[in-house]
Amino acid sequence: RQGNFGKAAKRLPLSQPALSKAIRLLEDELGVTLLERGRRGVAVKLTSAGEVVLQHARAILAERERMQ
Repeated sequence: RQGNFGKAAKRLPLSQPALSKAIRLLEDELGVTLLERGRRGVAVKLTSAGEVVLQHARAILAERERMQ
């Protein structure tokens, strides 16, 4: 939603490098690329796998809210 790691990191309690690393670790764990990156490694948009993971993440967060 934010369009880049820097803006997203500001909304989270993470630094930009920590957010980038967390996303890379998740990609490694899942064995898929979640973000299409430009020449400088900047995220351009979600891949189709990224869209699927995002849908699941939103569902998990919604369920968590319902449980509370």
